[in-house]
Amino acid sequence: MNGTSYTPTVDLPMGRYRVFVRGIDAGGVPRNWSAPTQFYVTPAPTIIGPLYATFDRTPTFQWTAVTGAGQYEIVVRQLSLGTQIFKTFVGTNSFTAPVAMADDTYRWQVRAIGTLGHSSVWTTPTTIIHVGGRTTLLTPSGAGNDTTPTFTWGAVDGAATYELFVTRIDVPTAGIINVTGIVGTSYTPMAALPLGTYRAWVRAISTTSEVGPWSYRVDFTIASADEPLNGSSLDATVLTSLIRSDLCGLKAIPPAVPEEQPARTIHAPIAVADSATTQASQAKFVIPGAKPVHSIQNPTAARFGAVPFEIVRKVDGSNSHDAVIDAVMAEFLVGDMSVLNM
Repeated sequence: MNGTSYTPTVDLPMGRYRVFVRGIDAGGVPRNWSAPTQFYVTPAPTIIGPLYATFDRTPTFQWTAVTGAGQYEIVVRQLSLGTQIFKTFVGTNSFTAPVAMADDTYRWQVRAIGTLGHSSVWTTPTTIIHVGGRTTLLTPSGAGNDTTPTFTWGAVDGAATYELFVTRIDVPTAGIINVTGIVGTSYTPMAALPLGTYRAWVRAISTTSEVGPWSYRVDFTIASADEPLNGSSLDATVLTSLIRSDLCGLKAIPPAVPEEQPARTIHAPIAVADSATTQASQAKFVIPGAKPVHSIQNPTAARFGAVPFEIVRKVDGSNSHDAVIDAVMAEFLVGDMSVLNM
């Protein structure tokens, strides 16, 4: 061959290799071999599954076989406890949990071990599954302009159908989407959703009719294409993120009809002059005395009350963004932090 490099046309099996090279002159006479160079080929396996969640409490973990591997090492860690529940070596490219795993979230990794004891790198540590069937809502999220967004979620091994529940949170409306019997891992509403901020959950129903837990909630906003985030929608987004924790999952099956929470007292809007200086000196904020009660442990059981902050307006009737934020911060400064502990 010509040149000073060579790439094999086929993958080399896992193993240890030693390479020599020598030159051949123009007359076809070979020269001395170089000193040997040693290297290892250690390709990592690729995870097959489970990838997201499963109803199977003794799941079978599978990955691609690595040519030349003598065995594989698999580690399964229970994230809530921070402990390894399985750490073992197997001679094939699969491993079945020998005992039932608790309903919880787990991370698992595997690596190949060569016949000489050398090992590949571990597979990606982001392979997280939920035993018990809790799926993960993938889209939508953040802000967008699509009024018929496509909801997608991770597949659950053993699931027959899925249930999707969406509520509007800037104008509290429970169950604006409430669809059961979805086959597959996506759903697109036929009717356009109004501009606003929403919260969504999804859960799986197994082939044996076992109802899985609700996914962790995902918030998203549908904004105008001409004005993606104006002052008012920014206020709503900021205030919503302050008032509600974004780590709330749902465990109970919601009742058919959401219950309404008694409305809180809404104080009259405060007139604020146009001048920024006058706003700062004259703005007054009336903080409600009663603590808000938030009950959104599951979507349709949510009790929606009035918005727990005052919308401060200028004398011409328009919103004062800075005044709204100041009002909310004033409310939090007087100790009303319980709304963050949902």
